[in-house]
Amino acid sequence: MIAVEYEILGLALTFENLELIFIALSIPFLLVGTFLKMKYRHIFMAIADALFAASWLFLIPHYYEMPDWINVLLVIGAALLFGYLAFHEVLNFLFDEDLAAMDWLAHVGVSTTGVYFIVSKVEILSSGLIWFVVSLSVGILQIFGYDVDVGASAATTCPGGVCYPVEAGFSHPNTPISIVLACTGIQASLLLLTSIAFTKPNRGLWEKWADRMRGEYSTKHQSAGPFMSYFWRWRYRQVRRLQERAGWMRKIISILLVVPAVFIANLFRNSAVIYVVYEGIMSFELSHNIIAKFYAGAVLVVLVLIVFDHMPEVQENVMTLKDMLFRIKPGMVENGYIKIEDKTKDEEDKEEEPEEEAEPVEKPKKASRKKSSSKKKGKKKPSSK
Repeated sequence: MIAVEYEILGLALTFENLELIFIALSIPFLLVGTFLKMKYRHIFMAIADALFAASWLFLIPHYYEMPDWINVLLVIGAALLFGYLAFHEVLNFLFDEDLAAMDWLAHVGVSTTGVYFIVSKVEILSSGLIWFVVSLSVGILQIFGYDVDVGASAATTCPGGVCYPVEAGFSHPNTPISIVLACTGIQASLLLLTSIAFTKPNRGLWEKWADRMRGEYSTKHQSAGPFMSYFWRWRYRQVRRLQERAGWMRKIISILLVVPAVFIANLFRNSAVIYVVYEGIMSFELSHNIIAKFYAGAVLVVLVLIVFDHMPEVQENVMTLKDMLFRIKPGMVENGYIKIEDKTKDEEDKEEEPEEEAEPVEKPKKASRKKSSSKKKGKKKPSSK
């Protein structure tokens, strides 16, 4: 972190101090806005989101100094996102409306960031987690006979916290790599964990969709070829299990599927970066700051889709954030979600009614006409004779 100090109320503060102050200030407003059951709760939530958005901006100098332009863009995006939420909290107050997705994202964002910073500031927690991750990362390479090991028995000081260096048993031209807290995958793990934990199960959001999907998958299974029939049968069973499971069970299954997957994928990411850098295949900036980030992003997208498959309520919350772009007037919120004027249920039912009520063409009548015409021709033949 850049050690630029600003004097506020007689205190010399760095960007890191300001970031922590803004996060700490946002938490009381978030708690009041969560438990206050009246219209003015949205003012507290708007202040919490605005403070949290500002806290992200203080990370820009840190990533700019590295330099890590992808993280700079992500930090700016996070600040804009929570500023966007603050704006809609003001609309909630003015329109006297409630959006479930906004409360969900505020809790996810603040809890994820809060836990991360607690771990980062408690050295016994951060150093223990880093040592565990770096030991497993080099252990993967050691399985394949690669001569690397943890370079210190105790954590050393690095910019922004503590770290463990990775030492190779051979000479290489590159700077030794050190594993920091951000390399443990704790952010992605917390993000997925809190996204699932703070989601309220609501079967009414997706029950009719599930019934429709089961019908479609059953039809496709019957008409598909040998290979695809197994796929559509698997999808049918997935939806059926989704309907059979309770909300708490779906939460537990989702967490057990994605959180360990994030941890394992991150271990292979660390091992790959160590290998390609120490072998001189590519630079640390290219492998870590670009390629590894795209890899992590792709893994995260796949895991989010898995969460959507087991917790459709999470998908509904995410889609509501997109639908909020079209919120232009009061009365567009229904049962905590944005109501987009698209095809209504009545219109869809009207489209299906003709197919159900359509009568087949009366083919027997056509056949009777042919028979009558043939009879007429038969009558003409004797007359010709």
